[in-house]
Amino acid sequence: MDAALRAIRDIWSDHARREEACELARQYVDAHPDMAESFADLSVEAFVLYVEAARRDGDDKAVWRSNVWAMSQPPIHITGAGS
Repeated sequence: MDAALRAIRDIWSDHARREEACELARQYVDAHPDMAESFADLSVEAFVLYVEAARRDGDDKAVWRSNVWAMSQPPIHITGAGS
């Protein structure tokens, strides 16, 4: 895992600095356009399967690249029936 991913991970762990981590994530994604090719067209279900496989395989770099991608995107609002 590169230093920028480690820095985002460390900042994310401090709840008071989450917005800073999201801004760094957006900058990281902007600097790595290959991430859009990897993640932009995935459904939520496919993205979750990717993350689960990376975790299962112990691929920390893939896990944190996917986390950074998710942090860089607008929030997904999930509502229940009748919302």
